[in-house]
Amino acid sequence: MLVKTPSAAILILALFSCNRPDVPVLAPEYLHNVKNLKVITSMINTKDSTISILYGNEQALRFSGDTLNGHQPGEEFEMVTWEQKPMPHWYGTNMNGRILFIETVKVNAGTANGVNFKYALKQGPAAPFIKPKSHQADRINLITRQVAAVFPF
Repeated sequence: MLVKTPSAAILILALFSCNRPDVPVLAPEYLHNVKNLKVITSMINTKDSTISILYGNEQALRFSGDTLNGHQPGEEFEMVTWEQKPMPHWYGTNMNGRILFIETVKVNAGTANGVNFKYALKQGPAAPFIKPKSHQADRINLITRQVAAVFPF
C-alpha cells in the first residue's frame, strides 16, 4: 500500500499506535482489602517512616466518635501500617509502600458486664521482627483509644 499524502500517513500511524490505552496498574503489595470497614483515622510516624490507617466496623466507628460510653462487644478495629516511600512526581511527598503490619483488635463480652480484647498481629514480609506479646497491651490501648477523624460531608 502506497501512501501519497502526509495526512493519510499520520492517520494510519495514529490508528495502529493506539491499540490500548495506558492504564495505571496498582501494585498489589500496597493494597489492603478492608472488607466493609470504614476509616477511623490515619497516622504518620516520621521517625519510623510509616503510614498507618485505622479502620473499624460501625460499632468501632461509633465508639471512636463518642469515647464517653466505653467499649461494647462486637467492635472490630484493624490498623494497617505501611512503610513510607517517596511519591513519584511530587518532590518531598511520601506515600504508602509495602505493608509492614496488620493489627486487629476485637472487643468481646467479658465477665461482670465488662469486655475483653482479642489482639492479632500479621507481619508483612518486609516488617522488622517484633515480639507480639511484649507490646500487646500498649498496642490495644493505642488502637482502641483513637478518636475518629472528622470528615466533611
